[in-house]
Amino acid sequence: MIHIRTDLLRSLVTNGFGRSRAAWFAALCVVLMASAAAPSPLDLHAENAPATLRYYAAQQDKLQLNQLPPANAARKVTLTGRTAYRYVMIQVQSPRGEGAVHLYPDRNGAFDVDLLFSRGTGDYRLTFFGSDQGTGRLTGVAYTTITATASYAGTDPALDLGPRIAEYLRSRKGVSIGRGECWDAAQSALDENGAFWKRTFEYGRPVALPDEGAQPGDIIQFRNLRLESRDTDDSGRTRIVTYQIGNPDHTSIILEVRGPGRYLVAHQNVNGERQIIVEELDLNLTRIGGGYSVFRPQAGLIYRHRSVN
Repeated sequence: MIHIRTDLLRSLVTNGFGRSRAAWFAALCVVLMASAAAPSPLDLHAENAPATLRYYAAQQDKLQLNQLPPANAARKVTLTGRTAYRYVMIQVQSPRGEGAVHLYPDRNGAFDVDLLFSRGTGDYRLTFFGSDQGTGRLTGVAYTTITATASYAGTDPALDLGPRIAEYLRSRKGVSIGRGECWDAAQSALDENGAFWKRTFEYGRPVALPDEGAQPGDIIQFRNLRLESRDTDDSGRTRIVTYQIGNPDHTSIILEVRGPGRYLVAHQNVNGERQIIVEELDLNLTRIGGGYSVFRPQAGLIYRHRSVN
């Protein structure tokens, strides 16, 4: 919509009739061009308007925002407020797929976070779920839509969670996480550190090995991987050893890269050990079956302030 600059138009009407028809028309074009370039107060108000937060039945008292986020935002929005739930999941439907981030409020229910847009520009539908018992039983609380006018690139350093993920697992060596399943270690590390990911096995951005090297904090998802090593002794006899990782699935988190295909990893539920153990894996042995994928966790939210619970 073009909003006519009435001040320029008034001047044209008052002073313009003494001009030739061509000169008057040229002046009118200047007025229209200046009007198109000047944003109207109505346009500015629309750009700064807050998003609409809609609640599910009987949930309005369960989550309150101190200030509604803008309907249009570049790269991130700040969410501050309070919730009656011990745990909040924000499901994100973005222009490039869906996933979720997980928010842990302070002991008094307060939270103060930046939610990051990293899946392209366009509409992001945010649905808030609450739980008092972790992720097992979630209750729909509210939803809103925000248009991202700019997005973080997938390789932006601001999204890198690697060091935090690696330190989280390293500091829990000998500790059983969740049920003691291998997947629980990755799930806890991702959720506690604000990662954007999609359950069950989409832990972040896929890493294209070997062109792109692995890093600490990357997560390896194994699927029936079978490796074989062969050693020949002095008598010429060959000893064959077969290893299997994943039956059918197994999850490990890289703590250190010790060379191409050689990693120091943290994982649990290994040979009956249902707590975090740290050991080296050499994936350069001959593969005789199965495979694996590597994912790079990426930040979905950043805590601006977080008290220790």
